[in-house]
Amino acid sequence: MKRDMNLAFAILKTLEENKSAHLSEFEIESALKDAFDVSNRGVGYQLNLLADANLVRSMGSDWRLTW
Repeated sequence: MKRDMNLAFAILKTLEENKSAHLSEFEIESALKDAFDVSNRGVGYQLNLLADANLVRSMGSDWRLTW
């Protein structure tokens, strides 16, 4: 898989604009399915890259933004 900066920014924006403090991978994928042709695996890969950069943190099955 390749790094997709547009998808990464969209994931961050989805997490930031959501009223909940955290979202599951499925919820993130559902929010982005109209704008991006991604599988859950693609979203998961981008989330892991964002976690490596300390931009998001995993909370079990959910994800949240870091400061």
